[in-house]
Amino acid sequence: MCGFFGFVADATEKIAEIDHDFHPAGLGVAVLTWLRAALESPEGLLVLRRRVVALRVVNFDSTPTSADLQAPVSGGSTSADWYGLLSDIRDVPELILNAGFLEDGSDSPLHSFFTKWGYLVDLDTETFEVYRGSQLAPHTKGRFANREPFNVFYWPVALEVSWPLNALPDSETFLAATQSGSPGPG
Repeated sequence: MCGFFGFVADATEKIAEIDHDFHPAGLGVAVLTWLRAALESPEGLLVLRRRVVALRVVNFDSTPTSADLQAPVSGGSTSADWYGLLSDIRDVPELILNAGFLEDGSDSPLHSFFTKWGYLVDLDTETFEVYRGSQLAPHTKGRFANREPFNVFYWPVALEVSWPLNALPDSETFLAATQSGSPGPG
């Protein structure tokens, strides 16, 4: 089982697959807490957008260049492949943005059998979106709804709830909306 985390900026999705602690009480609250802090200053949204646009999506099949290996990656990894290089930062938004790399997990939202939760910061619409997997029927909820599923028995993840970036919930409200399936604002 897995989850995903990502960004949208300039109509481009940048999504990483997360393989542990992807539930709302784990990764969801961590992303929400980080996002509130990142947007605290008046220029926060502009700075975040700039950093996301500069973020490079990498595929594990490619090899990092010597310049890539000099990136400020947490944990001081000396691995010569992307998996090892990014293993310590793949679920920490600030570290991902500092390194400038994000592993390509763009297919994760289409695998709702395996993908249980997802969190997307959309800087174009200025929303924070939460997605739920295990979709057993076609639906119209969210950006992934009309995409081709990878499994004939499970449809892409569905938008569970979203909030405007200028009205993010506190952790309790966030958990109540994601645990009970209540629609929340937005």
